[in-house]
Amino acid sequence: MVGLELQRELAARGKRNLESYTNVRIEEGDGATFDPGECDAMLVNCGVTHPQAIWLDRLREGGRLVFADHDGNESDARSRLND
Repeated sequence: MVGLELQRELAARGKRNLESYTNVRIEEGDGATFDPGECDAMLVNCGVTHPQAIWLDRLREGGRLVFADHDGNESDARSRLND
């Protein structure tokens, strides 16, 4: 599992709190440009107007992408299945 946090302090805290888990990696960065490698699933926990191309490119066949779709007026949860 890869977690991504934009804020340096929160990323550092996440790394400390999860360091005992060998299957978890926390990175600091911007989700619009971060390359997580190939993924079976992605949960994007920020409001966006559309999925980023890199998210769709890195989603494996049959993978799932869940994100909050925000159009400036309201937010809806959206899910995409990559087949």
